[in-house]
Amino acid sequence: MADDRISLCLIVKDEERHLPRCLGSARDVVDEVVVVDTGSTDRTVEIAASFGARVFHRPWTGDFAAARNAALDQATGDWVLLLDADDELSPEARTALRELTAGAGPEVNGYGFLIASWIGRNPGGHLATVLHPRLWRNRRGYRYHGVIHEWIDIGPLVFTGLKIYHHGYLTDDEVKRKKSDRNLGLLRQELGKTPDSPLLLAQMGAEHLRLGRLPAAVVWYRRSWARDKTHFVADTLALCLLKLRRHREAAALLEEALPLWPDFTDLHYRYGYARLALGDLTGAKAALERCLTLGTPPPQYPTMEGYAGFMAWLQLGHVEAGLHNWEAAVRACWEALTLRPDYPQPIELLTRALVAWAGPEGALCIVREQMELDGAAVRAIARAFAGWGCWPEALAMLEPLAMLEPLAMPEHRREDDELRAECLLALGETEAASRLNLPPATRCLIAWLRGDPTEAAAILKRPRTRRFLRCFHEHLTPTPADAPGLLNLTEKLLVVGRPDLADQAIALLDSLAAAETPAVPGALGRLLLRYGQPERAGPYLETALATWGRRRRELPLTGGDQGDLLHDLGEACLRTGHCAAAAETFRRLLRRAPHRLPAYLALAEAALRQAATLLPAESAMATLPLAEAMHLERRRTQPLYDRQERGGQPGPGPGEPPGRCR
Repeated sequence: MADDRISLCLIVKDEERHLPRCLGSARDVVDEVVVVDTGSTDRTVEIAASFGARVFHRPWTGDFAAARNAALDQATGDWVLLLDADDELSPEARTALRELTAGAGPEVNGYGFLIASWIGRNPGGHLATVLHPRLWRNRRGYRYHGVIHEWIDIGPLVFTGLKIYHHGYLTDDEVKRKKSDRNLGLLRQELGKTPDSPLLLAQMGAEHLRLGRLPAAVVWYRRSWARDKTHFVADTLALCLLKLRRHREAAALLEEALPLWPDFTDLHYRYGYARLALGDLTGAKAALERCLTLGTPPPQYPTMEGYAGFMAWLQLGHVEAGLHNWEAAVRACWEALTLRPDYPQPIELLTRALVAWAGPEGALCIVREQMELDGAAVRAIARAFAGWGCWPEALAMLEPLAMLEPLAMPEHRREDDELRAECLLALGETEAASRLNLPPATRCLIAWLRGDPTEAAAILKRPRTRRFLRCFHEHLTPTPADAPGLLNLTEKLLVVGRPDLADQAIALLDSLAAAETPAVPGALGRLLLRYGQPERAGPYLETALATWGRRRRELPLTGGDQGDLLHDLGEACLRTGHCAAAAETFRRLLRRAPHRLPAYLALAEAALRQAATLLPAESAMATLPLAEAMHLERRRTQPLYDRQERGGQPGPGPGEPPGRCR
């Protein structure tokens, strides 16, 4: 009925940060506000009263359902709207609320809303949505159940498609930890009563996932999955396995789940991601195209916005790039940017695909003519051009920034000048770079490149200069704390074409390696291999493997693991013609990590090249085309594997431009 009254009900405790936004979003569309406070010590009660709320005090008993029901007991309206303090009605929901209650027939008991949770650090990023009852007729029989993760049964819901934004996941880590610790305590109590409850087991997994304890989350989710197969557990368990890079396990789980819920788009997305990580480009492409065909899943499924749209297009772009279908990769990235213009991730892949498809100059023309560019997009594209060694195009992209952003923030101007300096140094234009407004570390590098040690020394003696640069003063020697900076400087010198000066930095790194700093040989060996010096890289990589500790899981300074060291050592042996040593190294790697597709291809190439040295000349010629084919296949596969398995952008392969210095 048109004159039906709506009661907004909340339970709160120390919510002064969120409560004004929540109550402000519902101020003009509800007739009363009922707030049950469970022991706030901040301004929560005062804020609620300022919005005209009826505030009731109830001691916290560790029972969420009891607290919610206490609020429902005080509601006098014909309808109940339930919100959490960190919720916010969307503008569409505010507009439609009265229409929903006025137009409800007697068969309508309540409405379902999409609870859209911001994921990340700030609103405006990814949204995870799940269907919840939030508006229903005020009847005595509609009450909550469950001490934790409480639920209410009001019969079939009418799905509105309207959103309520949830800001709770944007809180700082300390607040999240306290809430999860509280929830874990309550869940343990409930599990003591019903230890085999699939719902409670899944909720334990969810709390560990929020805390970032992924291995523990997998254990709890697997226990829940073994007792009752639900789409929510399949989705979140697959997410945990993918975050842990256990891609084969994730793929097996999803192959079991997809026949049960073939219309759940998110499962297809995760399966495509898993197949992509495993090097199965055909399977990944089929799964991602299925996402785009299905679209947004039915409302009974929790979903991440974008899996049926821009994120699926982005992953499809990675697949097409892996297949060297550059035009298709460009189209996929363009679709992703069209659907979500503020999503920056496709820009680097789009730039790379355009460079491969149309050449650097052609890519620059396409970007300028067909993209609407703001300052952030210009910077992202310029960084992408620089990352692929297209220095003139990167400089050309930066030219219009002064017009686009005449009042740019000082930190943005500094970033722009640093990128300009990097491009100019790579092009050998040291004098032009020296005229830019740069931080002391970069000015010291330029002075050193110009052969002016007096100026470099003067900069080094100034306060607030980055510590690692001081080690170039003749009276100082490097310490282990200087290693990251020295590696960064070595890479910059290799990028700008000054291997003679890079050798001086490497000599300082050698002194650290001699001082038994085990992280240095591995990082230096991988750096030299990346920039085309495999004969020098090999001994460093062997030293790093010899000092590898059994308990060390990740390589210091560079990331990765022992398998990555073995792969790089095999690559160094292969590039220097030591095919037998390369084959044995790749065999060691495969015994340790049999899932690494690029290692099989590398082993095949090593075996073919070794055979060519053993066979008569006329027979050896027949093996060389096969070896070259394997080499090309590795160039195609390895960057794809790097990006998915190591969680970062791939380093350049042989003949590819170097990546931008970090």
